[in-house]
Order: sequence, then C-alpha cells, then structure tokens
Amino acid sequence: MFKRESARAATGKMNKRETVRAATESTVISLPRVKEEGPIVVKVQGQTQAEKFSCWMGRNMKLRYLMRDYCDRTGGVLEYMRFHLDGSRIKPDKTPNDLGLKDGDVTDTNSQQISG
Repeated sequence: MFKRESARAATGKMNKRETVRAATESTVISLPRVKEEGPIVVKVQGQTQAEKFSCWMGRNMKLRYLMRDYCDRTGGVLEYMRFHLDGSRIKPDKTPNDLGLKDGDVTDTNSQQISG
C-alpha cells in the first residue's frame, strides 16, 4: 500500500481500484436520528478489514438498528452474530447512552459457533 500512495503522490491521480479500496477501509454509515438529538459515531469491527464500519447514529437509538445494518452489509445473520464492548455482550435493546459510549468507541463482532 505504501508504494501505491507514493505513486499517487507523484502523479496526483488515483485509479478506480484505489478509490474503491479507500472507500471500503473507511465506510461510514448514517442511520436516521431523532430531531434535536446529538449524533455519535460508533465503530463496528469484524474479523476482516472489509467488516469495519463507522456508524453515525442517534445517542438514544437502539443498537439493534446498527446490528441489523451491519449484518445486511456483511452478509451475516443477526441471530448468530455477537456484538461486544470491552468483552461484554451488547444487548440489542440498549442505546449508546445506556452503555455510556463516547464518540469513536469500538464494538467487536463475531459469529456464534454452531456445533452439530
């Protein structure tokens, strides 16, 4: 990646592949908010670089909307995904304010292992 950045700096141009890659690495999702409600940016981190998102949402919006949107974008199944903050599981009915989240806090996600 360093070589691409150096080449870009020399020419001042980006090709389509670099544009798409840059957008993937810093995807920002904007969920609807209640009027007059201050926004917060919550980061969701999955297992791969493609599964990292920043979500701009309302402080009193239930996190289930963030969880559903994340699963839709990554192809995950909500019933099998687990979202954690500092090692504790996040319940979908909680809000950023309920959890005391601050701008830029990172939640982790992984798939629940199913044995057969």
